[in-house]
Amino acid sequence: MKNPKCPSCEIEVKYFSFRPYNPWNFKCLGCGVNLRRSLPNTLGFIATFMLAFVFGVTAAGLEDLGVWYMSESLIYFSIFLLCVSISCRLVWSKVEFRVLTKH
Repeated sequence: MKNPKCPSCEIEVKYFSFRPYNPWNFKCLGCGVNLRRSLPNTLGFIATFMLAFVFGVTAAGLEDLGVWYMSESLIYFSIFLLCVSISCRLVWSKVEFRVLTKH
């Protein structure tokens, strides 16, 4: 699976070297330039977190209503986490970076 490249030095950015807690301001490990995801990638990142929030609220709500129990919620969360982690890794090859310029 291919990795995205830095636009200035063409070095590959590995999946585990990317910091998910600040994806909009990432320093290239090769040349040190600040990188930013493209707009579609950023919107997809935000949509993923919103979807995860909805699934979490759904599981918590169904547990509070007594529709299912904690063991079923844990199974639900583990399957959802597995699906999200696999899809994030598959989408990683489609990520495009651009150089972040300060105004």
